Amino acid sequence: MRHLTGDGPPVTDPAYYDWLDVEGVVQRWLLDSIAPNIKGEFLSLASARAVWEATLNSHSKRNNIAILYELVHRAANFRQGDRTVLEYSNKLSSLWNEIDHYMPSEVNSVERGYTLQLRVFQFLMGLNPEYEPLRGQLIHREKMLTYQDALRSVRIESRFQQAPSLTSAFAATPAAATHASSPNSSARGTSSRSEEFPKGDPTLFCNYCKKRGHSKETCFKLQRKRTQQSHLAAAAPPASSPSVPSPGQVPMPYTLLLANASSSPSFTPEEMERL
Repeated sequence: MRHLTGDGPPVTDPAYYDWLDVEGVVQRWLLDSIAPNIKGEFLSLASARAVWEATLNSHSKRNNIAILYELVHRAANFRQGDRTVLEYSNKLSSLWNEIDHYMPSEVNSVERGYTLQLRVFQFLMGLNPEYEPLRGQLIHREKMLTYQDALRSVRIESRFQQAPSLTSAFAATPAAATHASSPNSSARGTSSRSEEFPKGDPTLFCNYCKKRGHSKETCFKLQRKRTQQSHLAAAAPPASSPSVPSPGQVPMPYTLLLANASSSPSFTPEEMERL
């Protein structure tokens, strides 16, 4: 303690160097006992006594009104923001622990219970707006609400709020995948859903469209291609006697037949393939 409360011997004293060795050890003990986030303000001090006195002046319970006011102000204005519920709770609890350190120790149970209840309200007030419905439910409870109960309820609610992200992921899937999940969905336009998701024999494989459920002989895409080529290559029949499509072929619209009869030249299948 003489290194913390008194001055060392003069340099001319034979015991000075022994005292200097102990001085270094005591100063190291003090610095190692200080939290890393506030240690920087004491590293430049020259003696163990200077470190001790600076610590008492800055962090002692003596004359702690200004420090206590700062901590209470920080806790009262602390909000969740972009933190998770657990991060917000841990930081707020750390501020409350510092406040308890500077508070007078002679506090009865009634005052302590009142302080803890106010801290529960402070925790709820600092939550983000999406917890407003839960906040209203908690403050209208008949029983006294503890901080542990409030934190547990908020963490459960946060898990429920994260669940809709799965729903949004399903909603963002392409329309083809959505139609695939509903087998009764009907096809529109020229592209048939049965081409993408065949309902035939799963053991069959089409070498033309590379899909399962049918063979090349019954492939709808191949039949449609052949039908279009035959209509373009052959002369269109008269409008009064439209041609009857062969089994498995898709009939051409009447307007297209008229257009082919009046303007389309004849092409061979090889020429059509090159086009």
